[in-house]
Amino acid sequence: MNEPDTEAEALWSDAILAAEVFATDPSFIGGVRVRSFSGPVRETWLQLVQDLLPQNTPWRRIPAHVSESRLLGGLDLAATLKYGKPVAETGILQECDNGVAILAMAERANRSIVALLCSALDQKSVTL
Repeated sequence: MNEPDTEAEALWSDAILAAEVFATDPSFIGGVRVRSFSGPVRETWLQLVQDLLPQNTPWRRIPAHVSESRLLGGLDLAATLKYGKPVAETGILQECDNGVAILAMAERANRSIVALLCSALDQKSVTL
C-alpha cells in the first residue's frame, strides 16, 4: 500500500488556504499568482475560488491578445460612426468591477497591458 504524497497534500492545503484568503476580500488582497500548468488542477482551484465568492461575483478571463481599448474601454468607433455621437465601449476591467479578472500566462502578456493592470490594482480604479 502506498503512503499518501504528503508534500502534494501540503501544497494543495496551502492552495486551498490561499483561495479562502483571497475570496474573503479580493479587492483588498489585490490578486493571487498561480503557477500551474493549464489543466484540471488549475481549473479545480479556480472553481474553488469561484465557489467561495458570493454568487454573481463578476468573473472575467482576459485574453492573452487583449487590446488596451478592450481592457479599459473607451470610444466604440464603429458605433460612434453609426449613430453620429460618441458611444462608449465597456472594457473587461469595468465588466468585472468588484469581481475577479484572470490573466492566464501573464508572463507572456504585452508589457503595456501588464502595466495597465498593475495601475488598476494600485489605484483600485481604471483610468482612461
